[in-house]
Amino acid sequence: MKLSSALVALSSLNCIFSASARVSAEAKIAQAAEERQLQEDIPGHACFSDEDFTVYFKGKCDFDAFVERISLKTKENSRCVNTGKAEAMLLVGYAHPDKEPLARLRFKKICEKAMDVSEPSKSVAWDLVSNKGPNFDKHYYDGKTFWNEEYETKYDSIVPNEPSNRLSRDAERVGDLYETVAERLAFQWPDEIDNFKECEVRAAMCCWVSDRQAGDNNGNCNTPYDERCTNADPGDNTEICAVDMARSGNSSIYMEDGASFYPGNSEGSTHCHGFAWGTDLTEPEYRYAANNLFYISMYDHMHQRGYVRNVPGSPMCGCLEKMPVVSRADCTEIEALEIWKFDWKADAGLNGEGLLTASLDRAEIEFNACNGRGRNNNLEAYYDRLYHEGRASLEDRQMVKRTLVGDDNCAAGRDFMMELKGFDVHYPAVTALATDGSKAYTISIEGGTNTGKDILYTSANGDVSLVDAARIGQSDALWTFTHTTNNGAELSAALVNIKSVGLTSFLASSFWGSVSMQGSDTLSGREKWYLQEVPGMPNTYYIKISGGTSVRDVYLSTGSSGNPDLYDMDDDTGRQRWVIKEFISPV
Repeated sequence: MKLSSALVALSSLNCIFSASARVSAEAKIAQAAEERQLQEDIPGHACFSDEDFTVYFKGKCDFDAFVERISLKTKENSRCVNTGKAEAMLLVGYAHPDKEPLARLRFKKICEKAMDVSEPSKSVAWDLVSNKGPNFDKHYYDGKTFWNEEYETKYDSIVPNEPSNRLSRDAERVGDLYETVAERLAFQWPDEIDNFKECEVRAAMCCWVSDRQAGDNNGNCNTPYDERCTNADPGDNTEICAVDMARSGNSSIYMEDGASFYPGNSEGSTHCHGFAWGTDLTEPEYRYAANNLFYISMYDHMHQRGYVRNVPGSPMCGCLEKMPVVSRADCTEIEALEIWKFDWKADAGLNGEGLLTASLDRAEIEFNACNGRGRNNNLEAYYDRLYHEGRASLEDRQMVKRTLVGDDNCAAGRDFMMELKGFDVHYPAVTALATDGSKAYTISIEGGTNTGKDILYTSANGDVSLVDAARIGQSDALWTFTHTTNNGAELSAALVNIKSVGLTSFLASSFWGSVSMQGSDTLSGREKWYLQEVPGMPNTYYIKISGGTSVRDVYLSTGSSGNPDLYDMDDDTGRQRWVIKEFISPV
């Protein structure tokens, strides 16, 4: 009995050992197969790690570009079985495919070190650009140096028959820098100048109001200088809407805060030009941003065209958010051909390991008119392109639109500026109209519509349209106004009576500017309107939305066929001007 039990136990134990041995063998076979596959995928030794070598390639400095270049090198060696990616990963110390993100990060750091322009040997320090010191540079960008304020003259000539203050001679260093290094070496960004410190939306702009150089086919400075260039204008490419002196920083030395407005074209001829860059700090637009600043502000516009002086209360050049509110600006973008050099030193690293380094061998920089989204040579359109390419955020794009507000949109731009300053725009109360609902009025279009599209009307289902003036007096073509004090003369427009419903309704707009009737005030601003008198036109008003719509939809307008909507300006057709008259019943 005991012997039998022992045999059973021994038999069980043998089974266990036998199973254990079988599992171990299977595991070893699987492990060996996996190791063979891994060796086929990523060999454990770089083909070129034992000797120094150098490779060059053009384009962007990153992991993918190096892989493409090293693939050519591996194909040149018939004994190398590594793929380009495997070789690249092994050279920076990673073998397994799962470690590719780490290899990419290592290459990113190698390239970032190569792109660092803070080293003097790799870049041009900004204080060497004008070579006149930081105080001169600051005042130049505020529009207040002899480069900005003088013009050529023969009256204070030191050398007989040789005029003084000739720009091409006074600023000849600018021309020399452009011809020698501006298209080859990175300039260092002048963040020691307050105008360019911490550009929030990664954009900068210059605005000039004077021209001091004749004979360059730009601006109206002409010879003889002393008669035809004392108050000359640059080529006009924008409209100055407003200046917020608080955001001008220390460029506005006489006022810490305040605002100036330029209705119509009262500012005279002004020229604005800027540039922008995306969030990827390895892109040429960022790394050569200072070159672009030099090209736009000193070479192309001052040295070549003679454009100088600042809009009063603002810098001549600065980060976009420090500049005046304008309708538009021209734009220059960087295009760079870069040749990168990668060096492998077999024994230069720690513990005798190899070391891979990168450097910029040479660059060829070009300054081109911006290719914007839908429009070229337009800074706002270029920034729109950055946004749609994922290189700028929606918030940044909206902030840009508060400085570059669009053609014929200065009224909205001034409102944006005052809103950012914490002020409500105030419109004087329209005293000619009763705002207690005690009187009824007709609202007629001033002009620009087809025959029979005359007065504002609503149907029983809330549709709003223009109909023939013969309907004057009908309740669905009469309006009352109720006054609120939120915005000075802000008025809620309400229909007197809709017979089929029996309720008073509000004239309202959707976010996108389509107009209809609503049964209540939603407090969004889209049911509240204010009236602004059209100068020189009795009983004629702009009817403007209080808020809650897209930024450029302000004016109550209509198409020629009599379908009301919102528009962004008075286009001089009469379709944004409304004649409002009290209705007196003939009975």
